[in-house]
Amino acid sequence: MASIVIFFSVVLDDCCSLLESCIQLKAELQTAMSQILYADAVDEWLAVSVDPVINKLARTVSVASQQIQLGARVKSTSVNVTMNPNATDSMQ
Repeated sequence: MASIVIFFSVVLDDCCSLLESCIQLKAELQTAMSQILYADAVDEWLAVSVDPVINKLARTVSVASQQIQLGARVKSTSVNVTMNPNATDSMQ
């Protein structure tokens, strides 16, 4: 159980870092695009193309944080794999 929490914490740290990078990229895009486009066009493009990604990532970070605080864990699944030792590799 402890290893699962540690794993999720590492993933959460990476997601937080990615979220910060996306927010920084949005600011840089806004600055660069404002030099060649009207402010309304820049705002619309960012709202359509960048904000949904940032919002989804922010929700993911929020939910993951809450799940870790609650001690939630991934439901274990069993995979039943059967292999035929007589089968030939189709890539040969």
